[in-house]
Amino acid sequence: MNTKLGNYDLPFEAILVKVRDLDKARNPDIAGYKTLKLFEGQKAYRVATYWTIRDRHSGEIHHHSLTLRTFRRYKSRGWEVDDQYKITLSDKDDADEIQKLLDFLVSIPHLTGDGEYIIVNSENMDDRLSDILKAVTFSERSIDLLSQILTWVQSDARANMGLIQLASADVHRSKALVAALNYGRYAKALAQFKHMINQDLPERSYQDFLEENYWMFGSEYSELIDKRSLALGIQLDFPLRRTVDGYLDIIEIKTPLNGKSLFSLDKSHDNLCEITEVTKAISQARKYIDTLTAEQFRIELREKLKVDKVRARVVIGRDTTKEQVNALRRLNADLRSTEIITYDQLTLIAERILKIMVAENPLLSEVEIEEENFVIDDEIVGSVKKLV
Repeated sequence: MNTKLGNYDLPFEAILVKVRDLDKARNPDIAGYKTLKLFEGQKAYRVATYWTIRDRHSGEIHHHSLTLRTFRRYKSRGWEVDDQYKITLSDKDDADEIQKLLDFLVSIPHLTGDGEYIIVNSENMDDRLSDILKAVTFSERSIDLLSQILTWVQSDARANMGLIQLASADVHRSKALVAALNYGRYAKALAQFKHMINQDLPERSYQDFLEENYWMFGSEYSELIDKRSLALGIQLDFPLRRTVDGYLDIIEIKTPLNGKSLFSLDKSHDNLCEITEVTKAISQARKYIDTLTAEQFRIELREKLKVDKVRARVVIGRDTTKEQVNALRRLNADLRSTEIITYDQLTLIAERILKIMVAENPLLSEVEIEEENFVIDDEIVGSVKKLV
């Protein structure tokens, strides 16, 4: 197809664009324009004009404007603009209508089939792609890029659906991504926890932290129940729903006892006996179990919770010696519906969870979590969860 340019026929398809720069003294508001005749007939023609608007006081470019105008020829008046068909687009106030239209027109050949499409801005595409590649290559930039993507996914329902579709399409990839997303948060929480258990903090500090990070108890639990007073006279630290059967476990959090052994030696019989703090914790847990069991029908009817097979887990103390660990194992074997867990054992569960994440995404083995100097003073005791 040839193009006619004035009185000349060009051997290729082309368009003629007129460009004009305007003097500021004579045109203080318009720096220049580019114009293209879209259609030309005997009685009408259409013109697209791209205006560059400047600030008359500073002389700086303020914005751009695109107008589509139709001119009609009248016998009595000649050529005039038909205002009925005049359209004006602008890029001011961060609403770049011109660029959106350009992107749309450029993408039309690629929009095939029903559905919704995301069109990437075509302006400076080479530079934009280069920036994206650099962001992926350099860690500082990649963090910002991933943060923007996650923020978008969090706030957009369609993005969430797209993420779900990607996860279902490639199970191995989704496992690796989930492991990567959780690894940093979990590793930081574990480092915080290891620091906390070496401190002589109030019981409430440990309760708040483990409530925020109940993942440390393992995949055995699927949900934190936001109810504490399920029965008259008791206030639970926090109940967890078991993954397998949906029944309730109550978690009772004591302190690490500042490293104090959970058992004392009865020299007269050469036997290890649990200390008073452990005995009291077991008695408290049994009271909770008995109270919930007695109220099981009312609780199930009112709260929709199953408590007839409720168990209790008490977190208290530290591992000290091998003999102490063996004594705890024997104690747990004799207890009914109650288990004693030390803070070291809970730490071990969390460490194993992180190892599973690394197994699902081996690249995580190369990740180093920066150690932080966690400061815990009177102002944040009881609010440790805000640090995680």
